Amino acid sequence: MTIKWRLIYILSFLVVFLLGVEILGLFGMSNAIGGLKTVYHDRAIPLKQMADIESLLLQNRLAITSALLAPTPEAIQNKTAAVERDIEEMTRIWQDYLKTYLTPEEESLAAKFSEDRDEFITEGIQAAVKALRANETEDAYRILMEKIHPLYQSVDTSIKALFKLQVDEVKREYDGQQDRYETILDILVISVVVALALAVLISIMLRDSVFQPLEKVVKISRDIAAGNFLQKIEVQSKDEVGQLMQALKEMRDSLVDTIDQVRDSEAHTRALLSNLIDGVASIDEQGLIKSFNPAAEHIFGYLEREVIGQNINLLLARQGSGGQNADHLSNYLATIKSPALGRTHEVTGIRKNGTSFPMDLAIVEIHGGNHRMYVAIFRDITEQMLAQESMRLAAMVYENTTEAIMVADTNDNIISINPAFTRVTGYTPDDIMGKNINVLNTGLHNAAFFEAIQTSLRTTGYWEGEMTGRRKDMQTFVEWRKVNAIYDKDGRITRWVALFSDITKRKEADVLIWQQANFDTLTGLPNRHMFRNRLEQEIRKTNRSGSSIALILLDLDCFKEVNDIYGHKIGDLLLKDAAQRLNRCVREIDTVARLGGDEFILILGGVNNPISINRVVRDILRKMADPFQLGDEVAYVSASIGITFYPQDADDMEVLLSNADQAMYAAKNQGRNCFSYFTRALQEAAQTRMRLASDLRGALAGGQFQLYYQPIVNLASGYIHKAEALVRWHHPKLGLVNPAVFISIAEETRMIVDIGDWVFRTAMQQTKNWRTLHCAEFQMSVNTSPVQFRKDVDLHKIWSEFLQELELPGQSVAIEITEGLLMDASTAVTLQLLAFKNAGIQVSMDDFGTGYSSLGYLKRFDIDYLKIDQSFVRSLAPDSNDLALCEAIIVMAHKLDLKVIAEGVETADQRDLLTLAGCDYGQGNLFSKPVPADEFEKLHWPT
Repeated sequence: MTIKWRLIYILSFLVVFLLGVEILGLFGMSNAIGGLKTVYHDRAIPLKQMADIESLLLQNRLAITSALLAPTPEAIQNKTAAVERDIEEMTRIWQDYLKTYLTPEEESLAAKFSEDRDEFITEGIQAAVKALRANETEDAYRILMEKIHPLYQSVDTSIKALFKLQVDEVKREYDGQQDRYETILDILVISVVVALALAVLISIMLRDSVFQPLEKVVKISRDIAAGNFLQKIEVQSKDEVGQLMQALKEMRDSLVDTIDQVRDSEAHTRALLSNLIDGVASIDEQGLIKSFNPAAEHIFGYLEREVIGQNINLLLARQGSGGQNADHLSNYLATIKSPALGRTHEVTGIRKNGTSFPMDLAIVEIHGGNHRMYVAIFRDITEQMLAQESMRLAAMVYENTTEAIMVADTNDNIISINPAFTRVTGYTPDDIMGKNINVLNTGLHNAAFFEAIQTSLRTTGYWEGEMTGRRKDMQTFVEWRKVNAIYDKDGRITRWVALFSDITKRKEADVLIWQQANFDTLTGLPNRHMFRNRLEQEIRKTNRSGSSIALILLDLDCFKEVNDIYGHKIGDLLLKDAAQRLNRCVREIDTVARLGGDEFILILGGVNNPISINRVVRDILRKMADPFQLGDEVAYVSASIGITFYPQDADDMEVLLSNADQAMYAAKNQGRNCFSYFTRALQEAAQTRMRLASDLRGALAGGQFQLYYQPIVNLASGYIHKAEALVRWHHPKLGLVNPAVFISIAEETRMIVDIGDWVFRTAMQQTKNWRTLHCAEFQMSVNTSPVQFRKDVDLHKIWSEFLQELELPGQSVAIEITEGLLMDASTAVTLQLLAFKNAGIQVSMDDFGTGYSSLGYLKRFDIDYLKIDQSFVRSLAPDSNDLALCEAIIVMAHKLDLKVIAEGVETADQRDLLTLAGCDYGQGNLFSKPVPADEFEKLHWPT
């Protein structure tokens, strides 16, 4: 029986109770609608909140996965911030949900979900966010695989169970309300039948506003329960039924969004697996491969379809003849509690082509329904192992290199040093780590130096150069440093690496070598090499300024005598003192150099008035003439100075030196202790001297020499007993050349040895002739040069043999020497003079009184004659100092059993005064000028 007929029957019997029935019906309808409203408020809204929570959980997982693939740190930060906002929203929604009505069973599930959710957030999401914020993507990836994925599965299971319970409760609540509705409907039908028109109106109203919408609610609820979410829901009223429809619509839309997000998550997961650089394969409990991503295909060379259904051991190399490389795989599959689960192990993989390679293998468990599933993650570590080997070698170099290495961060704080750093600086890692690199600075470099370094590092990322460092004990050292910048993948500087070595000893050696190459070791003055460099610099400076340069060449007079008397040690002290005196005579910008021996040269630049040099030169002469206190000894020297100017006298360095040398010799010829400017006449004389030196080489062979003889008269008898042989050069073009000119040239060129030998032989042949014709006791005096007494010339042997050939005794010749020869005092000189004495050859000291006239020479060497220099005889007069000196020399000589010969006798008065003084012999123009042999024959010989 339908509700309609049931109402008609009942209405006829219950007309009386119509009002009560209507009241009852209205009351029941109100309860039914209130029940539906309760379903909406208590169940539909929590269903939507469950969907929101599920969506946020999924978003968190996807955000973490997306952050792992983020290209930049900024993107990672944005993703992690979004995750934190989702966590806050999820917490708010969940707290709202807990405030709603829950059954005891729901409270249990909710508690389980709360526990899983908190673990998911704290141990998974927040740990991953922390790793991502620290830019530790590998740790975030590990957390995703090890924690977030399993935790998400657990939370997902909890919320789905709670969700299902909510859906079932909605259905159960709705079914109960539907039963109540049917009962009330029967009552209403009876009331409508009884009430006629009222019942018809009520039924129409209920049909349009309640029955039909409720039928739609039922159908929609059943579709949702069956999983059909595609049916369109239209809300046509704003009453409670309309609100219920709206709640169902929102629930359906939320579920659809959740399903879409799940599908998107799966798509993202597939995309992630497809783009991972690591190989990934899913396997079941038996180890059979279920999926194989592209990276795995690339690593192993297999296509996915070739390995699906194959055992995972296909990809692992065997060890020896038996056993699996990855026996631990069975441990993974034996129990999910295995401590090895999720760990990474290094194993040997095998490719499709049979080649093996090292790889890292990790296996993690995933939820796969009723069966356990696993994910195997492969990584080819061939390049990594090569890189590790390279790093190991680099570490060995780092630890064992002799160069100090220091690594600093971008704030210049030291973060690493090698052992060589400690050896060089004395700082240990505990001393230096974390400190600023400025701890090594000495303060000896200015700001411009460091600014240049910073400019190079900013523009090129590299700097290399020499600088001064400081050790831990505060000692400084010279280092050669190289600084390189280390960049990250974005081109930003992350580290500074400095390599340096201690070059102090090398620098000291270089300085010593440079010092020795450029400075005189005795005086510390620039040597010849440095002098030339400075003169070149001064010439360039002068060319720019238009001023002049004064070149002053100085030679110490009588320095050789100081060496001979006091020894070379005292002579060295004198040279040092002379160098200091010269430096005090000039400006700091001027140069004082030692060319060698006792020869110094000065460069005075910026000379605008050449006359102003006179003051400097006179100051030098005065200081050089002052006594030299050399220890316990006192020495006296003077200086001969030659001066020339650039560019007035010459514009070439060699010519300038030659000019200064000529001027200096001119000063010596002027009597020493004076200075001379270079003149055109000096230059012409030098050129003439060079031409004479060239012509002199052929003079002997060309027969251009001739001997002249000057008699030496016995003052007591007036007869000729001796003669001095004097060489003359008849130049084919210049005529007779002064001996004072060519003798010095012959000595410089050592041609004096051959010329002197020719003079001796020619003179002795003439002596033999005159001894035969005129005087059997006749003696010839032959002049010698110190050059003839060198070690490589044996005058004694050669001349003694020649005398024997002529059958002449030794007394027939007297060798004339100068004090300069005796001052040399070398062994060769001493031996030769002794040999002459033993052969009977007599020795005469020429120009006595012009030098030191040391009596030590007379005692040391066996001298036969003293020749008073003509400078004492030239002004000889009664009561004169010269007469007194001559008398003193004569008396002294006679006391020493020496004969005296006075040179330069020009007048009879001079002869008479010398005779009265007891002089033995006289020589000069009064008796005869030097004449050829044929004219000498006509002179006054003894009868």
